[in-house]
Amino acid sequence: MTGRTNRYFAGEPRFPFGLVLRYAKCEYRHLSTPAEIKAGDDIKISVEIRNTGGRAGDEVVQLYVKNLATSAPVPIRALQGFKRINLKPGEKRVVEFVLQPKQLACINERNQFVVEPGGFEIAVGGMLPETKSATTEILTKEIRITAAGYLVN
Repeated sequence: MTGRTNRYFAGEPRFPFGLVLRYAKCEYRHLSTPAEIKAGDDIKISVEIRNTGGRAGDEVVQLYVKNLATSAPVPIRALQGFKRINLKPGEKRVVEFVLQPKQLACINERNQFVVEPGGFEIAVGGMLPETKSATTEILTKEIRITAAGYLVN
């Protein structure tokens, strides 16, 4: 699928998901994820967003996952959640996500849907990771999945 779909596109997209005209400037802080979890467990993620601009505005908080060590071909990154919030000037809010095992799974050589042990990069922000913006940010953290592969039903 390389070169045929955005899921495997390594360049910078012309119009990335989340590209909008923003009237507020948002600061992302305190990305919270576990450093390590057992394969098959849910992952709780939270981030604080603060409107540092002088106007109220909407922000679409996006959660991306990148598998760093898989035995199967997987997308470069995958959008696994988003939430739209409205913030007044100076207002801050904590946004939470829960990643389920199926959102980390890949198809192995036996055509089984599994969560493999290894590293994953979690990115939360107002745009696609690796994209630059003057009005929003992206925070990243790496987590490690331990234990043997978990078979997803």
